[in-house]
Amino acid sequence: MAQAAMATSRGADRPVAAGLTARLLTVAGHVAYRTSDEAAAGGYARQARAFAEEAADPVAQAEADRVAAVVVRRSGNPAATGLMTAAADQLEHAAGLVTPLAMAAWAETICSAAYTAAGFGALDDADALLHAAQARLEAADPAPFTVNDVSVFAMSAAMNAGTYDRVLERAARVNPERLGSRHQWAHFHKSVAIAAEASGDHDQAVAALAAIDRVAPDFLMYRPWTSTLAQRLGVTRSGGTSPLVQRLAV
Repeated sequence: MAQAAMATSRGADRPVAAGLTARLLTVAGHVAYRTSDEAAAGGYARQARAFAEEAADPVAQAEADRVAAVVVRRSGNPAATGLMTAAADQLEHAAGLVTPLAMAAWAETICSAAYTAAGFGALDDADALLHAAQARLEAADPAPFTVNDVSVFAMSAAMNAGTYDRVLERAARVNPERLGSRHQWAHFHKSVAIAAEASGDHDQAVAALAAIDRVAPDFLMYRPWTSTLAQRLGVTRSGGTSPLVQRLAV
């Protein structure tokens, strides 16, 4: 549909349409890899990059490049970290980070690079990237991506590295009420639930699952991590008395 709209765009309208098409394809790429269709995600990222270049839109280019790097990461290739930092560097060079949208895209890409680095065992590199993103955001005008979002990525990086004590420590710095989307809310509480169960805090784990069920119940449906976690919690005092845990464990 987006590409069909592009076919009818002419003259001064075409760059605007190209930029919008790039963003739509980038969203499609995120959806594709989250449903484990990396091949489709890579295709969407390539198309999005091409339309972003046509639009001369460096923010859309960085967002498309981040999807492409996620596909590389999910293949098990540590080069994904460098691809993300390169995308952020290119965005800074092209756009100067003078607008809130550019700053937000840069910071989110840097945080994605940190998450990626942590997953490949480069914890010091991950922390350095997170600190860089936080420092730049604190010194800049307000942007759609905030220090609170950096804290969520810091949690996710610790989760990706398997350091559950750090996940819970970093969770205390996050204000869940300021998370900007249902996906962020669910992802935050998922990390808390898994880390809390692994650390023996079953009450906190059950509460985190309940928080997801209250705001984004679809995030719990047909997810292997959900049933695995619920089965482990189901044999505990906290989980054994929770109708939600019993339902998810089936």
